[in-house]
Amino acid sequence: MHVFMQSNDTLYASTTFSLEPFNTEKYKNHYKIWSVDEKRSDFIIIKLESLDSTPLTTDPYPEDRFKISVYKKKNEKELMLIRDIQHLTKEGMAKYNTDTIQSNNNLGMNLYSLSYMKELNLFKLFL
Repeated sequence: MHVFMQSNDTLYASTTFSLEPFNTEKYKNHYKIWSVDEKRSDFIIIKLESLDSTPLTTDPYPEDRFKISVYKKKNEKELMLIRDIQHLTKEGMAKYNTDTIQSNNNLGMNLYSLSYMKELNLFKLFL
């Protein structure tokens, strides 16, 4: 599963098979959080800059390393990633009109809080 953890203005992303907190020194990707904007009461728009360098290239930090992620709040325990706009320049990210993002889509990737995942883990399957 994908795991995200925020530390100050940095967002760490990793993958794991465990519900134990992951070590931020062993991350898969990390991003600088430029802004977090809550649209209405059920949408969150996050502007991010990738801090990971591209290996084996003459341009380890390309200009298009910025992105915008749009989340829909389903409840206090669950978010849905409904849009991930990648390969933006810093200027493109800053000037992107987030009001034009279609937000009526009910398709996306569900994200759950750690406390909710632990709660779900307590359920036993009976066959």
